[in-house]
Amino acid sequence: MNRICGQETAEAVLRDYVDGALTAPATSRDDVGAIVTDRGARRIDLDGWKAIDAAEKTAGKSAGRRRVKFVSITEFEAAAGMESVQ
Repeated sequence: MNRICGQETAEAVLRDYVDGALTAPATSRDDVGAIVTDRGARRIDLDGWKAIDAAEKTAGKSAGRRRVKFVSITEFEAAAGMESVQ
């Protein structure tokens, strides 16, 4: 069900984009990064997300599955090669 909903949402956003119905972003990518940092969270860059993806797939192979999804911040940070601050 989530994939269907996600696909419908993506199609609606693309339709709005093509129709010119989307307004310019109110904040920049850097602004979003500052909001994340101000809220005490840490950003994971693209290389970090690729490392998480690879680690989840590796964990899945060991369990005889396609992937094992990480659910804790500690798991995400470890897989992304970040030092834990907890």
